[in-house]
Amino acid sequence: MSVIINNLNYILLIKISLLWFFFIFFLNYYKSIFKITFFEILSILIIHYVFLFIFHSIFDGQNNDAFQYYMYCNPAHDQYFKPFLNYKSSENMIWLVQSICEYLDDNLFFISTLFNLIGSLGIIILYATLKEIESNKKNFLLLLSFILFPSILFWTSTIGKEAIAFTAISIILWSLKNININRNKFIFIFSLFLLFISKPYIFIIVICSIIILLILNRNISVFYKIPILFIIIPPLYYIFSLIVQYITGYDIFTFIYNLENWYYSVKNVFASTNSFVDDHFFIKLFYIFTLPSIFSSYNLSFFISSLENLYLLFLVVYVLILIPKSKFKPTNPFITNFCLLFIFFMILFYAFTIFNIGVFVRQKIYVLPFIFYLFYERIIKD
Repeated sequence: MSVIINNLNYILLIKISLLWFFFIFFLNYYKSIFKITFFEILSILIIHYVFLFIFHSIFDGQNNDAFQYYMYCNPAHDQYFKPFLNYKSSENMIWLVQSICEYLDDNLFFISTLFNLIGSLGIIILYATLKEIESNKKNFLLLLSFILFPSILFWTSTIGKEAIAFTAISIILWSLKNININRNKFIFIFSLFLLFISKPYIFIIVICSIIILLILNRNISVFYKIPILFIIIPPLYYIFSLIVQYITGYDIFTFIYNLENWYYSVKNVFASTNSFVDDHFFIKLFYIFTLPSIFSSYNLSFFISSLENLYLLFLVVYVLILIPKSKFKPTNPFITNFCLLFIFFMILFYAFTIFNIGVFVRQKIYVLPFIFYLFYERIIKD
């Protein structure tokens, strides 16, 4: 943590205080829309801010992603360059951090605080979304157990794509639940933009999930579905081809033709790390609830993540086996189906592309809000 508090001074503390004041004022102004209290907002902000110091205590002085993005503020950095905002998520992060350094402050503590507050916004919106389903006090502990998930608080606590992408995911979940309000359509589009610049593959999955649900929707005439598809598919194909080329180096048809070779080349990259390259694809589909195992957790973060998995498995058993299913009707069938479809596609993506436990532990936080929504709605409606 010594790195983050270097060059600490009164002016920096004043800037950080103003940043906090702005976020508190902004969230307090919109608290009636999210149907939460000032105390709830402030509590989440403070708890999440503690995790900023926990993160930098664990990775003090290490060359992790957060510190790498910050190093691009320094023109003396070996690989220094000034990218533009585009479809390449890593370059977008460098552009964003460089912009903060140039126009606000170039201190690591200040930039980390800004990202921490962005991540807090996502957690607050997720809390508001779940609370909107049912705010009865008897369900408060269940709601609290989701919002205080350590892995979410930890990975969204500092500089990184996680804070922006998780907040975008939470806004999407909230917007879909309240899509009937006109202004929320613009919030939804903005969240898609945030997702596109931070995690473009999740952007593709979100759009594809919505398109599939629209096609399967019996209340929409086929005469409306066909024009919608003709409008959406061409730009979606173009974006998808750009992302494939960025990730793999191939155009989309060459990538499909060389899919097997690319798959094995990625496996070989992780062969010497803490990986599961030889595990069967079908087995990897269940890793969202089982990895890392409590018996193979060799550090504190893996151990805590394994405890989270045990909790999720308990909820799976409780929902699928212990709760009677016959009388349950989802409050909003569209969003319930969207959550199921999104989780399905993300699990397929994880099983196909991730071979390292450390990467997987960090990446699966994007699925958790949708799992929480399904669990919370099902349990409290029993």
